[in-house]
Amino acid sequence: MEEKILKDVLNAVYTICKNGNDTSTSEISNLIGNISPREIFDIIEEADSKNFIYAVLIEMCCDEDYIIKGLTEEGKKFIEK
Repeated sequence: MEEKILKDVLNAVYTICKNGNDTSTSEISNLIGNISPREIFDIIEEADSKNFIYAVLIEMCCDEDYIIKGLTEEGKKFIEK
């Protein structure tokens, strides 16, 4: 994955969650504007595997989504470099 796209998504997570709010792939997609919620889901999945975010995977009857709670220290360091 392109590092710039990952940083854009992590910056969106930071912007939304910095005051204690949770977010979702749809909300991040709306904020960024040019990436679909499905693409955001894949990016969040990668960010979660790299321990850049605090996230919970929610499995529903016909789909799944992430609830994202914020950035980890590793995630903050990644967007600062």
